Amino acid sequence: MTDDEDLVEDPSWLKDHDWIEVNKLRRAYEDGGEDALVKAWGDLYRKDLDQFTRVACAFDPGHIGALKKPSKMRVTPLKI
Repeated sequence: MTDDEDLVEDPSWLKDHDWIEVNKLRRAYEDGGEDALVKAWGDLYRKDLDQFTRVACAFDPGHIGALKKPSKMRVTPLKI
């Protein structure tokens, strides 16, 4: 993990405030290695599952194939 370009495969998943978490993950790895990185991912998961999902998908967009980007999701109104 060297810089953001090496880390994030698809930054289109990220909102502006998600980059703070990307940088926290990078620093955790640089400062404490793999164990610190695993802890940082766990902390993010417990803090905000939606943000965890966006950041995880930005790192590895092909890993969670069932998810769609929110901008591509369609909501069909229910007819009653």
